[in-house]
Amino acid sequence: MRCYRDCGKDQQDYSKRDNGSRVRSSSPLPGTQQSTHLVLHKSRGVIMPASLEHFKERVQKWDERAAHYRGLGAEDTEPQTEFQHQLVKHFKNGSTDYSTLPMTANDWELYSSEPGAGTAARSLTSKLKSCLKAMDRVPHKDRESLRAYIEEYCYRCYY
Repeated sequence: MRCYRDCGKDQQDYSKRDNGSRVRSSSPLPGTQQSTHLVLHKSRGVIMPASLEHFKERVQKWDERAAHYRGLGAEDTEPQTEFQHQLVKHFKNGSTDYSTLPMTANDWELYSSEPGAGTAARSLTSKLKSCLKAMDRVPHKDRESLRAYIEEYCYRCYY
């Protein structure tokens, strides 16, 4: 049986990627006509969704984390712009050197003298990494939709 998204894969067919992970298409979810593309990570042995919607969910989780740390300035323009800049840079370059990501309260331009700013910075970085990894798993056929979403979401720095 073919994947609903017509990706050319049989439901139980795994195809290898360059990074050693495998992609599998599943049958449509109950109550929907949409199938889920899954990535089996060789190193972690877990199956994770590979879709544009999953990426959008990761971005929403980052926004929720920023809202949680709003008292430390995480919803201010500077951290939001940094997050958007990292998304745009990753999309345009196709990859990111994770050692260059913002890690500290100063990197994120949080209120670094406030207690908990370091924890907030590490949490924002963790969610950013999750977004970048989810972006890497968006199927190639959805790249134009991904570009449009990033262009709209990253209104502060899309160029």
